[in-house]
Amino acid sequence: MPVRRVMLISFLLALAFWAAALWPAPKFLFSGIPNGTRPEKFGGREMAPGDPLQLLYHFNLARQAIAGRIPLFHDVYEFNTGDDRDCRSFDSYYIPFSLLHAAAAPISEAFGYQLAGFFSLWMSCLFMWLLARRFVGGDFLPAVAALAGMAFPYRVMTFLMGSPTGFGICWVPLLLYGLDCAIRDGSWKGGLVAGLAVFAAAMGDLHVFYFSVIAMPAWAILVWLVGYGPEWKSPDAWRRLGLALIPFLLFLALSGLYAWGFSQAIGESGMARGRTWGEIRNFSPTWTGFFDPGASGLNSQVYLGRVLVAAVACGWCLGLARYRWFAGPERRAFWMLTVLCLGGVAMAFLALGPRGPWHGRLFELCRGTIPMYTMIRQPAKVFALMPALAALALAFSVGLLWIRVQNRTARRVVLCALGLAVVFDYCRNIRPAFCILKPDRGAYHAAAEDAAKDSSLPRALVIPLWPGDSHYASVYLHHAMHAGVRMLNGYAPKIRRGYFEDVFKRYESVNSGWLDDAQAQSLLSSGVRYIILHEDLFPEKVSPFPSAFTLHRFLNHPRLRLLAQDETVWTFRLLERPEPGPAMAADWDVFFPALRKDTLLASADRKAQAGRGGGAVIVLDATGAGAVTARGVALGPGVGFQWLLRAQGQGSVSMAAALPDRTLEPVIRPCSSDWRWLKSDFRAPKFGPFRLSVALDSGVATLDSACLLAGDWTPPGPGSSISFPAALFFHSGHTDLAGGGVCFRRMRDAEGPALYGPRLPFEPGRYRVFLDVETDATAGVILGRVRVQWNDREERPWIDLAAGRHTRLDFTQEENLPVTFVFAYSREADMRINRIAFARLP
Repeated sequence: MPVRRVMLISFLLALAFWAAALWPAPKFLFSGIPNGTRPEKFGGREMAPGDPLQLLYHFNLARQAIAGRIPLFHDVYEFNTGDDRDCRSFDSYYIPFSLLHAAAAPISEAFGYQLAGFFSLWMSCLFMWLLARRFVGGDFLPAVAALAGMAFPYRVMTFLMGSPTGFGICWVPLLLYGLDCAIRDGSWKGGLVAGLAVFAAAMGDLHVFYFSVIAMPAWAILVWLVGYGPEWKSPDAWRRLGLALIPFLLFLALSGLYAWGFSQAIGESGMARGRTWGEIRNFSPTWTGFFDPGASGLNSQVYLGRVLVAAVACGWCLGLARYRWFAGPERRAFWMLTVLCLGGVAMAFLALGPRGPWHGRLFELCRGTIPMYTMIRQPAKVFALMPALAALALAFSVGLLWIRVQNRTARRVVLCALGLAVVFDYCRNIRPAFCILKPDRGAYHAAAEDAAKDSSLPRALVIPLWPGDSHYASVYLHHAMHAGVRMLNGYAPKIRRGYFEDVFKRYESVNSGWLDDAQAQSLLSSGVRYIILHEDLFPEKVSPFPSAFTLHRFLNHPRLRLLAQDETVWTFRLLERPEPGPAMAADWDVFFPALRKDTLLASADRKAQAGRGGGAVIVLDATGAGAVTARGVALGPGVGFQWLLRAQGQGSVSMAAALPDRTLEPVIRPCSSDWRWLKSDFRAPKFGPFRLSVALDSGVATLDSACLLAGDWTPPGPGSSISFPAALFFHSGHTDLAGGGVCFRRMRDAEGPALYGPRLPFEPGRYRVFLDVETDATAGVILGRVRVQWNDREERPWIDLAAGRHTRLDFTQEENLPVTFVFAYSREADMRINRIAFARLP
């Protein structure tokens, strides 16, 4: 079949696979990009954070460099410390995929990204087809093998998750094809093709390049043994081989030069030190993923496929049984299949990393002998070679299975059934989710417009601030680039060592709302005049309190002025000098504790049983433990805090807040025979890690757990109630500052738990929870579900929250434990929760 026809048919196969197996990709062709394999209601949601947004950002860097908007090889929008000229970036721009994106992006960014992704799928199918027919002949069997390789789970999942590996993986079969042509045919064109493929792999993804380089010698020896007989002694054969490989070696040297430059560029980052064994283990799958189609997480990436493995095993076993009757070509095919199977087993072992056989001895051997293997954090990256290997193995095995089958129609029917079975087996559990690209955030543009008033560049610190490795920051990148905002922070796999100390540690306190004058002046001296807050990208480990605490401190900070709010994003202008303004959100007077498990008491003298409060029971007495502490929590001045300690006993305890270098004035609290919550109020004299230190004052005391809040907490008594603005809870969605409510939009906010709190202790009794909810949804539409729970082990059943209906949530508090109210959003309608009240019934 002519190559042009192969190109057309492979294009149609890739198009059918893209439209059917990756649905709803066609639905979001002009509005969204793939964003993982976890299914979402409506197929996706707006601006879901993840690696696809980061890859789109790098595509757009290439687009802007081509258009002349930014200097070539400069990334001015992240990790910008004040001078664009210092933002040089050793970046390949993921060519050629970024060029395809740049060409199509004027239609829409989503279309450009999806076009680049489809091109990778198509090239995978085409190149595996051409590779397979080099060895088994014909076109029908190679086409089916190529379809199986294109649908290989690791290939599809890395593409959907926005990994450059999922794009660059298409160059592996082209590299193998070109080397085979150069070695067996002595074709310089084959050498040129192999050279272009290895160069494209280096530009597209260094993982693909790295593992391809490691595999090339073995592949070259294999095809040389297959292709050369007695003529290997001929000088002409060696001369032809040498001339054919010259283009390949030139491009390999050029690619190696780029890889060397990259290694020098990361020499200033923490990555250069290599990955630790424990870190690699956290990113390693287990062997059960090889044959479990329903596996999740890391295990799902290494699924080999039951149908394909069975077909290959049958082909190999039949080949072994018939080996004595095989002629030369069939014997070569059998040995090729054997070597490919052995290579596949070795790659499977390596993909398990430290979890591999013999505690990862093979992986450890590679780390010790192969240069730069210590930098591999995800062992499964070696599966970049597996789709091409699987396609070849399937082609050889099926070829051996039907040597004696002469009926052409029967062959094609069986092949079609086998191809469909493999694709179905691979894709039945893949449900792509999509990130719907939202028009530019007005809050970022507000910073750009404000900076334009005095002809300066907008520079910002975006909160939450991360060490540089959080996928949440991918959302920052997208909006900052479109508004032209230069960020002091960012998101990249390689971070300069100086960033952690000079930026992250220096300004980490801003995550919790503490910005002192020295920090403000330091930011201004770097040209940073704006602080941008994403309240919906605020996981609990960012701060000891919900995002409302940080927002409240920003709103009332004398060095900050609110410039704009665009739903979940807030932009503040950093002032040259303090200018106190009117109090805002004055009724936000108590802030709930985050990460209760991290504030539980720690002691070497723990009892075996767990306490009802969530911690382990600790007994303080004269013969055992005399003092315990809670883990440190970073706190700053200007706020009143309160430690709550659950205790009982016949004695008293001393409670004090302690810094590493000093302990604040302790308070003595008597215990009683019943479990009671003891209070210790304090104010932080400076920012630092504060601990609760508890010492026995007299008698015997039994402790259960502790928690920290900002403000003062007094639970409601019988017949009384307490009401909170919804914004004070941990929540997704965005805050309505006027009323303190939280607004949820079904196309933006994720399904599932979307608001919860207060995680504060209530006295025993009967309670009723009231919700003030607004929505335009039709009466009866289920807006979500609600329930209350205690700790992680005790909870009440879910109750539907329906539009137009009064939902009454009653519960009985048997012990004075912290109560958590949880609202799980259904994404059926837009809505707003204004307030949540807890009434204690008489």
